[in-house]
Formats: sequence, C-alpha cells, structure tokens
Amino acid sequence: MSPTSASETSTDGDVAMAGASSTALTSEQEDLVKDLLEAATQQDASKVLEASSRHPDWLPALLTHLIHRLIPSPIDSSQEQAILFVLGVWIRQQPTAAWKTIAEAVQARMQSTRISNHVVISPQLLQVWMKQMMETQDVAVHSTLWEAFLTFLTLSNVDPRPVQSALQELVQVWKNLLQQDVLNQTQSISAVRCAMAWVELLFAKGDVAFEEEASQLFLKMLQLVQDPLLQLSVLDLFPQVVEKHSLENLGPKTQQWLTTSTMISTTL
Repeated sequence: MSPTSASETSTDGDVAMAGASSTALTSEQEDLVKDLLEAATQQDASKVLEASSRHPDWLPALLTHLIHRLIPSPIDSSQEQAILFVLGVWIRQQPTAAWKTIAEAVQARMQSTRISNHVVISPQLLQVWMKQMMETQDVAVHSTLWEAFLTFLTLSNVDPRPVQSALQELVQVWKNLLQQDVLNQTQSISAVRCAMAWVELLFAKGDVAFEEEASQLFLKMLQLVQDPLLQLSVLDLFPQVVEKHSLENLGPKTQQWLTTSTMISTTL
C-alpha cells in the first residue's frame, strides 16, 4: 500500500469518518468485509470501491474493524496484504477522512494493548504509519499517530523486527527530505519530526534503534547553518526527551556517538 503523501489533498467527496470506535459489526457489515477482502486478493481496486459505495456511512466502522484485525494479533500474510490493499484504496480515494479514522483506530488499539504489555504488529503497517506520521500536514492526524507511536514504544514485549521496519521507513523519509540544502517550512517540520522520532526510539529501545545513517542525518541537520531555527529545534530534542527518560536508557553505541569530537564540536 502506498500511503498518501503530505502534498495530496482530500477530495470534496470525503466522508466524515471520525468517532468510529467500536469494532463489532453487523452480519451485513461482515459480509461486506468479506467482499472487500475478496476484491483485494484479486488486487482489484475498482471492486473495492464498488463494494464500499454500497454503504459509505459504514466506512468508519469498517476501517476501525480492519485496523483492529491488524493489531495486535498475528494474521495470515495474505489476509494482511488484503487488508492493507483495502486501506490503500480508501486512502487514495479519501485521504484526509481515511487517515483521521486510521490514526484514531491505531491509537485506540495501542492503548488497549498496553494492558497486556505485548503487541504483535505488522512491519508493513508500521512503515505506512511512520511515513504518514512524518509527512502529514494534518496536525490532528500527526498528533494521534505520534501518541500511538509513543504508546508503542512503552510496550516492552515488542519484537525488534518491526522496530527495525519503523526505523528503515523513518530513515528513508528523512533522507529524501534532506536531499535539499534549503528546506521549506513543511519540509523542516517533517525533518524535525524524523529527528524527534529517532531520539525517542534511542531512549526507548537502546542500540536496537541506533542506525549510522540516521546519526549522519541528525548531524547534517545540526550543520545547516543557513537554517538556524532548524538547528535550534534539533539541538533542543535531546534535552526535551531527557526530561522524560534517563540517560542510562541510551545504549553504548549511542553514548559513544554523542561524545564523538564531531558531535561535541557541532553542538557547542
């Protein structure tokens, strides 16, 4: 699934999708879900849209239901791909409304999962989630996905592989942003989000989250002398996160990186 980029805007036909919190479906809705997933297994976006058009007012409930099927229980990979295909079709058709509901459903699932302190989450879903969290211009969607991300990091029983998937997507978005020497306001906001997410990962997951390329991107932002506001925003990230965490949470690799002569001379 290819999530909507920050530059895409919603269509006038966006259906209001807020407030869908229940995942219990009627028998008719269950039948529609089966039709949607069958169309998705055939990679037929037109059939997904046709099935969805029968009851557009059901889309909030259906979206929430599908997200809850992805998190936290592991499911068959073909079923996972079908669900992601359906979500992708809806996002392309109604980006703003769909992402608002998806963000709320992900956050609700993270909060409910916190009780058991265990989550199994699809690397593919995490990649989509991270990309949208970094790039969206919708502040409400970003905030909701960010809170879900922070909740995800508090869960101790997380397989490191999804964390690596999240990190890979984060670095890819970050790298694309920093290809330009001068960033516009939207790009600067996204780049700072990337840096902040990486710092949170370092404190939450230790050296599992240390990535050489990410460290170089962080350093590059500190060296953008033509953008002093961006530099200050990045400099302030570690003090902000230290207020919530202990420096002891950082792994040896990260601590060594922070005390390199390059980092020290750049931050002074």
